[in-house]
Amino acid sequence: MIKLVTKFLLAKKVMNILKEVYNAKSVYLCTMCKEKINHFNIQL
Repeated sequence: MIKLVTKFLLAKKVMNILKEVYNAKSVYLCTMCKEKINHFNIQL
């Protein structure tokens, strides 16, 4: 569970950086994993 929280917090930080750099209104995080989270897709 801690690894999941750590991955989410990392993704959230990356999303905030992208939002600031690109002056985006929204950045969406999407996971498409059936079991354990093994990657993140970030969309502006």
